[in-house]
Amino acid sequence: MRFSDLTRRVGGKGADAWQIHYTAQERQRRGESVIILSIGQEMLETTPRLIIDSAFDSLNRGRHHYSDIGGEPQLRNALAKFASAQMGISISTSNCAVFAGAQNALFAASLCTLEEGDEAIIIEPYYATYPATFSAGGADVISVPTRPEDDFMLRAEAVLERITDRTRCIVINCPQNPAGVIYSNDCIDALVEVCQKQDIWLISDEVYSSLAAPNGFRSPASIPGAFERCITVSSVSKSHRMTGWRVGWIIADEPLIRHLFNLSVCMSYGLPMFIQDAAVTALEHSKDVSEKIRHEIDRKRTMAVGILNQINGIQVRGARVGMFVTFDVRKLGVSATEFAWKLLDDHQVAVLPCIAFGRSGAGILRMNIGESVSNLETACASINDLARTFAARTKNWICHFVDTLWIDGRTPNYPSLDDSSFSVIQQRIRKFSFAGSSFHSGFFTWRHPPNGGGWTNGPTTWSTAALAQDSSRSRWMVLPFVAGGLRRTRLGRRTAVHIWAGTVS
Repeated sequence: MRFSDLTRRVGGKGADAWQIHYTAQERQRRGESVIILSIGQEMLETTPRLIIDSAFDSLNRGRHHYSDIGGEPQLRNALAKFASAQMGISISTSNCAVFAGAQNALFAASLCTLEEGDEAIIIEPYYATYPATFSAGGADVISVPTRPEDDFMLRAEAVLERITDRTRCIVINCPQNPAGVIYSNDCIDALVEVCQKQDIWLISDEVYSSLAAPNGFRSPASIPGAFERCITVSSVSKSHRMTGWRVGWIIADEPLIRHLFNLSVCMSYGLPMFIQDAAVTALEHSKDVSEKIRHEIDRKRTMAVGILNQINGIQVRGARVGMFVTFDVRKLGVSATEFAWKLLDDHQVAVLPCIAFGRSGAGILRMNIGESVSNLETACASINDLARTFAARTKNWICHFVDTLWIDGRTPNYPSLDDSSFSVIQQRIRKFSFAGSSFHSGFFTWRHPPNGGGWTNGPTTWSTAALAQDSSRSRWMVLPFVAGGLRRTRLGRRTAVHIWAGTVS
């Protein structure tokens, strides 16, 4: 049967990123003891009793019929008061639209602002669903890289130089998932200014804002004159331990809210009344609940960062706010995905590789800190054990990520690098300089020999290791050096080859 092109746009690496998490869940369901740190929620905590009781009371009062499509008046009124206090500006109920979670709100914002031929700018490392969300309507997604060495802090200039006459929106996630950073006020000011001048939407995903320190985060919509250009998205998921309740919202100018209402008519037709009543209770008691959660998460972050920074070969990147700690394993000479699968298979701990969050996430892993202290200590100990294993394998190797090349297999089971692809890899590696380092000899390429034998090595000019991923799977495989060439590894037709140049310290 024929499927629409939408199925291609909403699939891919973003959808595959969760395979480790799904595998961990399945093993846990089978009775295995697995510590799941691959998703952002407080695993052992429940929604506050006051909020749960509010939902029960609502059900007992018969609040289980069709609801107002744009959100119940009580909830929109509570949202307006909440947003006014957060942003320091006057927000009315006509500026509020309710959705089934922030993800649904982002998807709705995308469909109402973007179409084929437009461009949406997103910042790496981005939340894994962003490419699919903002390309669903046919727009092209343009990603802006950031550097792990800079703790993934964004420079406004990097965004401005990617703006074209096709740019229709800039998407920021701040406080950021996965890296846990808050962009500077100067950076946000520059983005707001260019959006105002060039008629560009600024979509601000603020789901983690409640976890920032008081006065530690400023919403772009609060900047004088910026509101009509801003689409602010948030939810009660992280702020009130309500991830499964699925209540999110958009705060925006009235014309967009009207379009979002029309979309909701044919997309969801409103949320359950009793769920919305519980959200009203949450927002009216937000300060006490949110502060308790923030203090608890801050305490666990400090502990996890302190342990991880003591592990040889691992370095924490970002991790200043939010529910995650992101750490770098590149010095171990291993991909984040191989590290994550090995951690799950050998130590029963699930973390998420950040490669699906953009190229800036290569070599980075995301660990949820919303678990018990004892489980976090166990997980960190397992990470330490695995890091020692990889360190012993790589000895003094330091691997540097250079580039990614997509290739197509010429047979069902083996990919092939043709001469032009080989030339591209050579050129990219030669442009990558390592001041003060001595190179280990040997650059490897690989082909499928006519006789069906194993992998063979090409010219020996530069030293590289290759990481390959079958597009039909999420597991990454290392193609290590062995006598006579690279280890034989079966892959699919479409393969991402990550080029690493190695130095010996």
